[in-house]
Amino acid sequence: MELEHLIGKVLQKVLQKSGGWEKKRVCIVPILVGLMVVINILAVANTYRYELTYTQAVAWIEENIPEGSVLYCTSFSPNLDVEKYEIIDIGEDINKLPNTLADDEYYIDVEYATGYFSQKKDYLVAQGGDMYQELKAAYENKIANYSIEQTYEGITYGKEWKFRVGYLDFFRFSPEEYYVGPTISVFH
Repeated sequence: MELEHLIGKVLQKVLQKSGGWEKKRVCIVPILVGLMVVINILAVANTYRYELTYTQAVAWIEENIPEGSVLYCTSFSPNLDVEKYEIIDIGEDINKLPNTLADDEYYIDVEYATGYFSQKKDYLVAQGGDMYQELKAAYENKIANYSIEQTYEGITYGKEWKFRVGYLDFFRFSPEEYYVGPTISVFH
C-alpha cells in the first residue's frame, strides 16, 4: 500500500512539473501499455528457467530407486517405466497404501491427487477449517511412518492458482527452488 501511494505521489509530481495530465496522457498511456507488454514478454520468455517437476522427479527416481522396486503412485503420477518398476496406482485411495513401506517400496505423492486432503472449506480465503478432516488425518498418519527421500516444489498447485502458473510466479519464485508443475514427493 505504501509503495502504491509513493508511486502515485511521484507520478503526480512529474505530471505537475511537466504540464499536467491532459497534455501528457497521450504519451504516458502508450508507455504504460508498452511496459505491460514488455513485462508479459519477459514472463513468457523466462519460462525456460523453470524445469518441470515431472521431468525432475522421473530423473531422480530412475537414478536413485533400484529396478524391481514397488512404487505406490497417486493419480497424475510421473510417466514411469512399467518394465523397470512394479507400479501400483492408488489413485486418491490412501487405504491402498501400506502402514509402513518395505525396503523395496516407495510412495510417489503428486499434489494434484492428494492436495485436496488439506483443502479448506472456503478455499478462496482459507477459512472454515479443513474440508476433509478425516481424510487429512488418515493421510498424515500414513505418511508419518514414511521418510521423505526427495521433493520437487511446484508452483502450479497449492499457491494462488491451481492448474496454471500466474504471471507473477516467474518473478516471485526462484528457478533453483521451484518447478513448473505440482509438488512431487518421494517417500520411502
